[in-house]
Amino acid sequence: GFLGQVARAFTTLDAERVAFLTADDGKGASLVVAGGGDAVDIRALGTAAAARLDGRGGGPKGLFQGKVGSLDRRSEALSTLIQAVAGASAGSADADR
Repeated sequence: GFLGQVARAFTTLDAERVAFLTADDGKGASLVVAGGGDAVDIRALGTAAAARLDGRGGGPKGLFQGKVGSLDRRSEALSTLIQAVAGASAGSADADR
């Protein structure tokens, strides 16, 4: 779908950043988490975000797509991702020292 296309394009442009995309077409809600390079585990981030939104999904390295029950807790899912990415970035910065 459209979110997957945007996410795949995003990973080719800037693999080090993480994108969190959501949509609801009236028939169902979905999410995509993409990017991250080697610094973060996108599958783990996507699984955590999907769980916050009563959903599930999967995908190849660097791209997680899923169906979710509701986007009502989107801000909580986003906060979870921001904290995880910040932690991963701090960890990789420590490893570079």
